[in-house]
Amino acid sequence: MCESMRSLGYSLGSAVADLIDNSITASAKNVWISLAETRASAGRRLAILDDGRGMTPDELLGAMRLGSTNPLAPRAPNDLGRFGMGLKTASFSQCRCLTVATRVSTGDIHVLRWDLDHVARTDRWQLLSGPDPVVEPDLELLDTLKGPGTLILWSKIDRIAPDGAEVLTELRQHLALTFHQLIEERDLRIHTSMNNRHQNPNALPPVDPFMRSNAATRPSPAQRIDQGCTLRGYVLPHRDRCTDDEWDAAALGTTWRDRQGCYVYRQRRLIVAGGWLGLNRRWKKDPDTQLARVKIDFDNTWDEKWKLDVMKSRASPPHELRTRLRDLSRGQREESTRIFAYRHRRTSNGATASKTESFDHIPLWKTENAPDGVRFRISEQHPAVSRLIESSPLGGPVMRLIAATLPVPTIWYEFNTKIGTESELKTADQDTTQLRTDLMSYVEYEIANGRKLGEVIASARRMTPYDELQEIVDSVAAELGAE
Repeated sequence: MCESMRSLGYSLGSAVADLIDNSITASAKNVWISLAETRASAGRRLAILDDGRGMTPDELLGAMRLGSTNPLAPRAPNDLGRFGMGLKTASFSQCRCLTVATRVSTGDIHVLRWDLDHVARTDRWQLLSGPDPVVEPDLELLDTLKGPGTLILWSKIDRIAPDGAEVLTELRQHLALTFHQLIEERDLRIHTSMNNRHQNPNALPPVDPFMRSNAATRPSPAQRIDQGCTLRGYVLPHRDRCTDDEWDAAALGTTWRDRQGCYVYRQRRLIVAGGWLGLNRRWKKDPDTQLARVKIDFDNTWDEKWKLDVMKSRASPPHELRTRLRDLSRGQREESTRIFAYRHRRTSNGATASKTESFDHIPLWKTENAPDGVRFRISEQHPAVSRLIESSPLGGPVMRLIAATLPVPTIWYEFNTKIGTESELKTADQDTTQLRTDLMSYVEYEIANGRKLGEVIASARRMTPYDELQEIVDSVAAELGAE
């Protein structure tokens, strides 16, 4: 049983988050985490210290018991626990020795530990008193609180990667996302460090998956679903409306395509980060729906309905919620698709316009519905195309030939296999020098055939690809003396 519990599937991030849940339940306002070498040179240890209310000896004994709480029993509103298993299973998933030291507002420090090597050696399910000797010096961390608190120490660590700095970086990213609502509301501060005494800790900034600080984010009205559950949709900004830092942060360590979907929160704590929860079997993580995210917030009275797992990392929406959630998600997906279909106009300095609505541009390509699917055509309304057709008998046939030979299967394959990976599907590189030369030729040709310069420049501002390269149009207009 001991060894089986080590293989439930915890990552380091989900394991530490499970322990922080206990700190929150104990009303902690601060949690300090450090990963460092033991002072006894017996490998690494991980320490988690909180300033919660601590535990009495009986409470500590109960906390160390497997299945210490009935998952069907009512819980306090701030209780993030569920099965009474998390402290033990999360710890055993990463180490073979768990020491817990705790103190209430007055009184001595009480210490118990599980040592899986001792259990294997004696074949007895025996809880030990006192710390693992190699981490005994770390008990002084409790004294830094000058009050109540709890200290969890992992030793005999055998499932954490050797690169401590990289491990801590990934852990910080996971916790900053998982607890971002609690950090934003200043109910919780999480500090991390890589030394034994928790010196110079770095407090985690919250990572908001909905980019609410960006003015281009589009939230839908919140929907209250009975008592204790709310839904709200968000359509995030297009890449053109984000800074590089904003775009990278909102990818949440992976890709935007992977992170689209539903974000499920229990008691303001993130449980599921993305995916469409099986709401529609035809829904995929498509590139054009990657801006769609839906926030679901429920309290612990909904635990049984959501079929929460032991690790609190997977959940399934209840039947009575699926229709409302599917309708909301469909709307967010459609809005994301619409944004990709109508790219926002760029201003002359390369920044995006302040308006979020689509603009009246002249596309080069258009789509037509046909009995056998969708067909792509080159738009004869595009000024350069229409002029070419007028000026040459080959213009129309060549445009139709290009459209007829568009390699749709190849584009579809590349789009679905490479978007969201390190390689991204791109159009041909835009040589701005060549594009400027081409535009100059077009404008001069139109003027030579009797059109006014101002009209031609105004038309150029609206046609693809210059609708997103206004600086080129400005340059040509200035050279030709257009106002």
